[in-house]
Amino acid sequence: MPEVQVLPVVSVLHQATVTVVPDTKSILGDITFEMAVDGVPAGKDTITGDFSEGFLKSCRVYPDPYKTGQSFQVSLVDGGTIAQCNILAAPLSVYSTVREVGEVQMTYSGKVTLQFYFDGVQAGSDLEFDNTDTGFKTEKFYLPSGTRGNIFQYRQLANADGSARGYIAWMSTDAMYGDVEQPNQEQN
Repeated sequence: MPEVQVLPVVSVLHQATVTVVPDTKSILGDITFEMAVDGVPAGKDTITGDFSEGFLKSCRVYPDPYKTGQSFQVSLVDGGTIAQCNILAAPLSVYSTVREVGEVQMTYSGKVTLQFYFDGVQAGSDLEFDNTDTGFKTEKFYLPSGTRGNIFQYRQLANADGSARGYIAWMSTDAMYGDVEQPNQEQN
């Protein structure tokens, strides 16, 4: 059964935090989610990992970037049952000004591969982080200069080497208003 959230205003879908009860065939395999916005497919996210550590597994699932609408849906295609789902979407009106992001700080565990987007266009190349220590690690990194637009999003991908996907506990940016016009100067 899909999880659905309907909002009163047009919003941007960012991610969903999902708690899953893995089925017995997915204990050492994949869990696949599909997302939709207003009934239109908004991407698929497959999470590879070792789900034998516990009965419930929490994960974040990410849509394709720049998906806007009012009705958001997350479905578990294969690998278990959704126990809880929190869909994160923000009203489009929040993104009326141009912003610039240069610095990102993230707390994570495991191996994480990320993409960053402004207005649906990827900013820079994929970034990979690997925390081989136990527990969580906080790391600061930079995006290419001039990374600006209205809607900033990030998306976690499957790791290129097929290893289990890490978990992002927290992410923060230095988002500031972007100066897109030259200031007026009086001439004498």
